[in-house]
Parts: sequence; C-alpha cells; structure tokens
Amino acid sequence: MGAPARRPGDLVAAATPPRGVPEDRGQRLATFERADGELRWSFDHYEGKPFVAARIWTRGTDGNFYPSKRGISVRVKELGDVIAALERAWRIASGEPDAAPAADPIPFGAEAPSPANAPAAEPAWLTRFHAKMDRRRG
Repeated sequence: MGAPARRPGDLVAAATPPRGVPEDRGQRLATFERADGELRWSFDHYEGKPFVAARIWTRGTDGNFYPSKRGISVRVKELGDVIAALERAWRIASGEPDAAPAADPIPFGAEAPSPANAPAAEPAWLTRFHAKMDRRRG
C-alpha cells in the first residue's frame, strides 16, 4: 500500500508558501518603542467599518516586525468614551484629584453622529482636548 490519496483541501507543507512580511494596514497614528517591540496605533477599516487599533508588533529573527496577538480595536463610536477615560487616567497619573468623568454627549453604544443627527456644537470632550493641545503647543 502506498501513501493515502490526497483530497482537495488537504494541507501540504511543500505547497505552502513562506509567510511574507506583513504590511501595517491602515493609517499609522503613532508608534511607541517597547522592550518587546513596538506599540503601534493606527486608523483602519474592517468590512467597511472604521476603527482605531493599538497592537504590539514584535521583531522576528529576520529583523522584521510582525503583529502579535496582543492588541485592541476601538470602534469610532466608542472613541469619545475612550478619550474621556484616557484623559481621566492622565489626570490621575499627574496627581490631580479624581473627579467623576464629564458626561459624554454620545452615550456608550449610541449611534455615532452623522450629518443628519450631528450635534450643533463641538462635544465637550473634544473642546477640552483641543484646549489641552493648544496649551502644550505654547
């Protein structure tokens, strides 16, 4: 008896192409050096839906970076809540008293604003963010 007959869909090691260097998809927002590689933040789309991703990329033995399983993605409709949480963390880390977070104009899980239902004014969290960035720039 010889080797069993191969069927369509069977995995064959010799026919599997070598894994190429993955491309960093989306628009890179920031990169932070880490002892175990890099923390990369990017803006991307999946099945037509936008999101922000933070992922650890580790250096392989060939010197190239590869994405690890460690990471998160944040839906655009969640960004206001995430920014508010990060601002709160910044205040706590800076030694400021921990006040209750400001009410978010877009409740968690609510539909993100579109031209039809967009608020008339800029959300409070975005106004605070812009003011903080202006102070840092000088």
